[in-house]
Amino acid sequence: SNSQVADLNFIYEEWKRRGDEDKVAKPIHAKKEADATNKFNIRWMEKFEELKRFQVHHGHTRVPQLPKAKGEESEADTALRALAKWVDYQRQCYWKKKKGQKAA
Repeated sequence: SNSQVADLNFIYEEWKRRGDEDKVAKPIHAKKEADATNKFNIRWMEKFEELKRFQVHHGHTRVPQLPKAKGEESEADTALRALAKWVDYQRQCYWKKKKGQKAA
């Protein structure tokens, strides 16, 4: 939903602000040439874009937490599980920050 995307945008902006303050690699917009080589920034933006694609396709950002399959599993299931884990972590950081706790 739009509110969930807004929550993730809040996290993005907060990490960008903290990165500027702490001089620590935090997710900031990877389109800037100097930041394009930072693996952390690139990976965060890749996951964020993956979540946006999920939201367009499914109409929400509630990525299902799939149980680990016995035996072989498809590449799509592995990618979906990784996205779900990333989203869960971002939400945990958001709520910690909202409560005034250290988020990351």
